[in-house]
Amino acid sequence: MAIISFHLRNPKAVKPTPVFMSLYADNQQTKIKTGLRIEPKQWDVEGQKCKTRGKGLLQTNGQTNTDLAGMATRAIAFYGARRAVGRIPTGAEIWEAIKPVGSPEADLAPDLLADFEQYLSYLKPTRAPNTIKAKRTTYNHLAAYIKHTGRPLTYTDIDRVFRDGFTAYLSSVAGVADNTLAKQLTILKSFLNYATEHGRTPRVDITGWAWKFKEPDILPLTAAELVAVEGLTDLPDYLQNARDLFLLMCYTGLRYSDAVRLKPEYDKGDYLELTATKTDDALTIYIRRSLRPILARYWAGQIHLSPNRSLNRQIKVLARLAGINAPTEVVRYYSQTSRTVKETYQKYELVGCHTARRTYVTLSIELDAPADVVMQATGHKNHRTLQRYNKTTPSRQVAAMRKALGEEGE
Repeated sequence: MAIISFHLRNPKAVKPTPVFMSLYADNQQTKIKTGLRIEPKQWDVEGQKCKTRGKGLLQTNGQTNTDLAGMATRAIAFYGARRAVGRIPTGAEIWEAIKPVGSPEADLAPDLLADFEQYLSYLKPTRAPNTIKAKRTTYNHLAAYIKHTGRPLTYTDIDRVFRDGFTAYLSSVAGVADNTLAKQLTILKSFLNYATEHGRTPRVDITGWAWKFKEPDILPLTAAELVAVEGLTDLPDYLQNARDLFLLMCYTGLRYSDAVRLKPEYDKGDYLELTATKTDDALTIYIRRSLRPILARYWAGQIHLSPNRSLNRQIKVLARLAGINAPTEVVRYYSQTSRTVKETYQKYELVGCHTARRTYVTLSIELDAPADVVMQATGHKNHRTLQRYNKTTPSRQVAAMRKALGEEGE
């Protein structure tokens, strides 16, 4: 009688590792590949199958178990049939007989978009909603591109020709600017890495996929504009609440996703200490005097957390009330179509949650705060990123040159 068991090639692996089948019969063991890869944390060693209950598990685990059970049944039947005619089959022969139509070797991914949906589900428990939203946008672009071309898309189609066609579509048809296009390619590459690690496709060659683009200008508040927001009084409760949240982010450099999940235990007296939701970076942020009253209201439950979209609208109202209305030009580059689009807005129209983090970094640099101190607060990995903020502080340049030229009193 043949007995089947399943094992991982490397149970201690961090990434998905191959699952192989062992068939015991006639006092010998035959190893048979299954064509599947599983993350060890998804695998029930004792049960010899994928886990299906618990947090962070793949929705496809149940189907994977069904596939494994089907292969086991077919393997035993094939082995028995061959043995009946006096021939013991090899592992390779058994695999050829049992591999299902649509297996990773026969058809790596019959539905690439379905895999992308699984990718989003996989990330959702550990990523901020805005991160999932950005990746969902890439999924939508892929779906629209497939509809535009009228042809299905599989992993074998993902090559340099696809990259050129997809970027041309994004730029010319979808109207995506260069910086956004670069972000879409970055997300797509992350998905392809996920697909490889989960056994959906061999490694895809994405050499030369980088999209060169000109970084858009950073739009922070100036020191005077921040003072104007601080000076707003007699506000309705909802705007007072929005002002507190906005200033909290301006004073700390926290992203919205971190600002709305602060806890009293992060308060260490002189500083906040927490881990960033988006990047898992350890952050240490000095608590300035003007932040302490806001934190006191936060810890007391007097600050109500608003959805990101609502808070962005309310911040624009605050900026308008604060007189932040300087004409501000926004430049968008479309290199694929050789276009440069310039539009002018009143500055308050462009202010939102993202402005707070940029304001924190920019004003910290203006105050000559050491770069490593700023980076420890924001989680930035290198000085090159911080240099973008220097470009948008002409007041700092003027002050420095006046001091260097001895013209400060003039």
